[in-house]
Amino acid sequence: MPSDALHQYFAGERDGGVLLAALGVAALAFAWWLRADGGAFRSMLYPLAIVGLLELAVGVGLAAKAGPQVARLEQAFAADAIAARATEGARMAEVQRNFVRIKLVETTLVLAALAMVMLGRREVLIAVGMGLALQGAVMLSFDVFAERRGVAYSVWLRAG
Repeated sequence: MPSDALHQYFAGERDGGVLLAALGVAALAFAWWLRADGGAFRSMLYPLAIVGLLELAVGVGLAAKAGPQVARLEQAFAADAIAARATEGARMAEVQRNFVRIKLVETTLVLAALAMVMLGRREVLIAVGMGLALQGAVMLSFDVFAERRGVAYSVWLRAG
């Protein structure tokens, strides 16, 4: 039978999706403002808008799929708890491994973006670096929280 750990994890996924979508909307609003009033740093709008669209899409997807995933897992646990735990445990192990890769990419992006800001001689390069640094740091922070939520759920799955 599913426990509170399953419901807490997927409530976090749903809530995280809503938050990520809101962050995407905020990034798009900032990019829109920069379009008109960004001055020398107008080029910051490109990374803000591109990543903002990704945040919005991924956030909506996370929020929308959490409920159906819980329903599917509740049925699977009711039918065969041992098999459901093994299948979901394997899926979560891959999710957790992916976070290591994702955080490495995001950290590299933030460092490269900061180098663009610090070493850039042209305002366009500095502005793009500022946008990448901001969005990279937001995504890295979001993914650290998501990874930690997954750890607690994975521990429950392994506890059997």
